[in-house]
Amino acid sequence: MEQRKITIGHLYPDLLNLYGDRGNIACMMQRCIWRGIEAETKEFNLGDKIDFSEVDIVLLGGGSDREQMIVCQKLQEIQSDFKEYVEDGGVVIAVCGGY
Repeated sequence: MEQRKITIGHLYPDLLNLYGDRGNIACMMQRCIWRGIEAETKEFNLGDKIDFSEVDIVLLGGGSDREQMIVCQKLQEIQSDFKEYVEDGGVVIAVCGGY
């Protein structure tokens, strides 16, 4: 039987953590385990370089207005890489202001 693995990229959990998005990650991880899918989470904080080729799913959570503005500026910097990931079939789960 082929071993399946999913890597979840959690974008900016250091800033976008207002609505318990670590719980969303824990839920996704548990659902993978129940299905026999190995899963890991990679956190990408504000200063980290994001390589979208390393992830299968991206979670972008919500935050307060100040933190969302900081992340919005960062998203503008990585816009082309993020857009390419999405247009190539990448999966994004966006919560609240992350959407």
